[in-house]
This record gives sequence, C-alpha cells and structure tokens, in this order.
Amino acid sequence: MSDFLLMMLMLVSSMTARIVDEDGLPVPGASIFDADGILLGIAGSSGVCLLDVCQGDTVSVSGVGQTPWEGALPPDGIIRLSPDPSACSVVITVPGRRPGVRDRVPATSTLGPEELREVSGGGISGLLETVPGIMVRQYGGASPVVSISVRGADPSQTAWLVDGHSLSSASDGSPAGLLDPILFGSMQFSRGGTTAIPGGGMSGTVDLIPEDASAPPTLDLLAEDSGGRRAASGFGIGGIARISASTARIVSEQGSTGTSSSLLFSSRFPSISAGALFSSSEGGVDPPDWSPGTDAERSRTSADLWLRGDPGPIEARAGIHAGRMLYHSSYPESADDSHGEGRAEAGAALPTRWGGADIQLDANSQLEWISSTSAGDRSRSSGKLSVTFSAPWPGLNAVAGLDACKGCGTQPFGRLVESVSLLDQTLEISIQASRNFRRPTFNDLYWPHDDYAEGNPGLGPEEGLEGELAASLRTQEFDVWCSAFAGRTWDLIVWLPGQGGIWRPVNVSKVARRGLEAGLRMELLPVSLWASGSAILTLDDDGGSIDEGCILPYRPVLAGGGGASVASGRLALSLDASGAGRRFINASNTISLPAYMTAGAAVSLSAGRDPTVVVTASCSNIFDVYHEESNGYPGRGRTFRLELAMEGAGR
Repeated sequence: MSDFLLMMLMLVSSMTARIVDEDGLPVPGASIFDADGILLGIAGSSGVCLLDVCQGDTVSVSGVGQTPWEGALPPDGIIRLSPDPSACSVVITVPGRRPGVRDRVPATSTLGPEELREVSGGGISGLLETVPGIMVRQYGGASPVVSISVRGADPSQTAWLVDGHSLSSASDGSPAGLLDPILFGSMQFSRGGTTAIPGGGMSGTVDLIPEDASAPPTLDLLAEDSGGRRAASGFGIGGIARISASTARIVSEQGSTGTSSSLLFSSRFPSISAGALFSSSEGGVDPPDWSPGTDAERSRTSADLWLRGDPGPIEARAGIHAGRMLYHSSYPESADDSHGEGRAEAGAALPTRWGGADIQLDANSQLEWISSTSAGDRSRSSGKLSVTFSAPWPGLNAVAGLDACKGCGTQPFGRLVESVSLLDQTLEISIQASRNFRRPTFNDLYWPHDDYAEGNPGLGPEEGLEGELAASLRTQEFDVWCSAFAGRTWDLIVWLPGQGGIWRPVNVSKVARRGLEAGLRMELLPVSLWASGSAILTLDDDGGSIDEGCILPYRPVLAGGGGASVASGRLALSLDASGAGRRFINASNTISLPAYMTAGAAVSLSAGRDPTVVVTASCSNIFDVYHEESNGYPGRGRTFRLELAMEGAGR
C-alpha cells in the first residue's frame, strides 16, 4: 500500500486541465499560461491539455469569445469559462448548435459532469444543494417514482428534455424510463413558466445535454454497502458521435431489488444533430409502511429518437418516443397491467431579421397515445404556432402563440423577458412574465378505479400567470444569483383523498405561489463553497374553499442545502448537507411530515494523467436520520459508497 501511495504522490508534478464553457462543452484552442505569462499548452478539440504544474499553481486561460480566467488550478482540473458579451458586437449563429433553454430563461442552473456523477451515485436529493427552488422525491422501491417539483408546482408541470427532445410521458408527465444522470454532459434546470419554449413545462424544464463527441472516454464503477452496484462508460466515435451506457443493481431502503440500464447515442454535424436514448428497468415495488406488504414488481422500458437539421433557411426537427410499463402482483391482490404509450412530433422554425431585431416563426405538431389493459386505448393530437421577437437592445425577448388540441380546446401562451447587464457585464438583472398551461395527463383522466385511486374524465386544463425578478452577480471567484417570483394558477390538478380514502384528481380553482430562491458558488482555493435554498408558499387561494389559505400537500416552505470542499495536492475532502421543512400531506394542513436535514462526506484521491484515476469513498446521511420523502416511504438511511472513476485523454 505504501508503494502505491508513493507512486501517486510522484504524479503531482503534472496535471490534466479541461477547459469548458458554462454549459460544460469543451473550448478547443484555449490557451493556458503560467504566472509569468509563459504558454503552458493549448486545449485540444475536447478541451483537454496536459500541464507540467503542481496543484495550487496559478494559471491564466483565454479562449475565443470567452472571458479570460486566472487563478489556482482547481483540484479536478476543470476550468469553466464564461462568455464575453463584449468580445464582438455581431451575433453569429453556428449551424448545428441550437440555442438551449438556458439561453432563453435567466433563472437556469447548470450541473456539469462531476455534479451529475455525484447525483447519479448519491441520489437526486443532492440536487437540493445546487438547484434553488426545487423539491425532489424518490420512493416506492427498486423501480422508484422520481419527481421534481419546481417552485411549489406539481411535478407533472416539470417538462423533461434531452437535447431539446421531449421525454415527458403522456401518462403522467414524467420520463417513461429511469434515467442515469451520469450519461449526460450537463443538466439544465430552468425555473419559471416555459410553455412558450418547444417542449417546455408550465413550471419549469429539465434539459439533459449529451456530452460532446470529442470529450475524453470515461469509465465509472460504484459499489454501496447495501448491495447496490453501478457501472458506466462513455466514448467518442471519430469526433462526430458519442456512446454512453450505464447499468446498475438497485437496492431500496425497504430491501427490494431491481436493475436499471440506459444507453445514449448522440451525434453532431455542421448542420444536423441526432440522438437515441434507450432505458430499461425492473424491480420490486415497496408499499407505504402503513399498508399491507406486497410482492408487486414493475418493469419499464422506453426508446427515444430525435433529429434536428438546419441546412437552409428553415430549421426542421422531428422525434418519436415509445414506452412500456408492466405491473404484476399476486398479494395482497392479484393484478396484471400492461401499459404502452408514445408520442410522435415534428416541427419547423423560420428565422428572419427586421430592423435589427430577430423574428422567428415556429410551428409544431404532435400525436400522443396510450394502450393499456386498464385504461383502454386513448389518443390526442395537437398543434402549436408561435412567433418570437428578440432585440439585442434593450435585451428584450418576447414569445406569443396558440396551442390547439383536438377535442380539448385551444390555449394561448406567451412569455416576455427583459434583461440588462451592468458593472462591466458581471451583474445581470432580468424581469419576466409568462402565461402558461398544461393539459391533464392520461393518468389524470383515465386511471381505473381500484382500492386506492381513480381518474377524473371531467378535468380541465391548468392555466396560470407567473412573474419574476432575478439578479445574478458573476466573477472569477464567485457566482451569486437570486430571484423573487409570484404566480397564480387556475384549475390546478391535485390528487386528493376522497370518500372511502380513494385518491382522485380534482381541479383546485385558484392557487397562489410566491417565493424567494437563491444560490451561491465560491472558489476561494483550495476551498470551494456552494449553497442553494428557497422559501416558497403554495396556497389554496379559492375564496369558496374550506381549505383557503392552506398550503398544498408536499410543498415545504423551506428547502435547500450546501457544502464545502478543500483540496491539497491529489487529495480532496468534501462535506454537504440538505433537507426540507415540514410538509403537509393533506389539504386541510392537519397532518404533516416533520422537517429533516441529512449530512454527507466524501474523500477523493486522484492519480495519473492519461487516464486520470479518481478513487472516492463517501457516506450519505452520516447520522442515519430517519425521514420520509413521501407519506409512509422512508428516505435513504446511512449509506457507504466506494467509487472508481477513470478519464482518458480526448482525441
């Protein structure tokens, strides 16, 4: 063992740097200099460069279109550059690189590869530390329910995209498969109404961005003391495509087991991009602890294909989604359910310029369907038309449009954003307003009557207005962002217990949402700090309701977390904590789950330069705090993990 440690300590005289932009994409050609201005190297096509420096040495980095960076080389070698708006007064549209949701929504948080690896291993509760304004839950066994609520809204109002293609299921609004975050290069959380954005959600959008084809090959192995396992890998093909795969054995808190596998293929050419995502999972279903035990099992599979091209003046896009769920139990009751669902969509956009402003006409159509042994065969088609107006000065972006659905009416939508940059582009202030909607899912409408729940065919669409004032301050040492928002929703769809304890979705006439959210990142090397938090009220605002003024179920007023890390040479230590306040589980606010806070720690040792090898030992919920993420479903107890991550040089 001592010889092994000595060998790794001998490697600290050289480190691998990876230069990326704020979205986690490589910045090829970036130049790296030492403190005396001597050129140390130039980043390759994957943004990677081998440097003969020691941990803590000061370097400076410059890249075309990016703000120069200077400081001590981070422990993980990743240097994230910010765009330099003053570098050029001409906006150049690069073919094949569509604007992401982040480009249109100021209140967006981006997680890079390292953060996604941590979320993959430790669970989605880690998102509370870095993404303000959200509440996350994962429960229900080895084939779990995963939900993310944005700004106090229902999880079904959160849209899921991969590279702009919608993953949201027509059945319940969530992804049809169990996706491993480690497959992707970055994950963007956009908060606020985004119905006006193709594929966007009523309360927010999660956009999964595939890793660039030129990024280094990776291998990641993880083991838990509970018996859980995970293996993941990714590699580029010829600099134009990338394949990432993940497979895992899952052990739930209540002891049920299952498996999950995902495969992602993505490619990008000068004027076209395409991708495919496949996922499969199966495992035991855990009942809440207040109900009888069960031998139920659930399996889910999904497939998504998408294509986008802009060879001429028109940008065209198309995508298809298919998913299948099988459910079987023999105790406490016999049940066999087969459920298939899918969606096909196509769209086109025509951009033009008029008087110094950008104008874009956008059209989109889609067909959704389900085929279920319990809910029957259902389908619906819809079409959307919109126009977008953008003016560089005074930073205005406006969208307005109509969405028409056969048999379920027409809904207007719109979005207005005004952004102003101050203090030499380091301070940005924005104000935005939006009009949003969401139609009921097929589960909301047609869930068959059983001992626990039933659907409601009489549901109407949700409609709402939301406004926001946000500010962000970004320097080389820290990022601080905060926002205040207020919204009103009409006919919000909420599942509530009714006669005989049967849960049924209903339209709550009026709901008011308002809150504050804030986040912080600081690099005071060798120490890094991060935190996020929110204070949100989601109230029944219907004057005729007996529950007027009550907080809607599962909407904590307070939620968030934070952490810190310190690095010395190849050794890094981190501590983190996250939690949520009291959560009511009924509409009258008479029963609640208590507040909770959990803490974690990790120690990492890195070695090598090609490949770079990082060994991490971690523990989540160190104090084994008992907490419930949903009524009757205990959250994860103390869990030890050992992880080996390898990253080779890019090509």
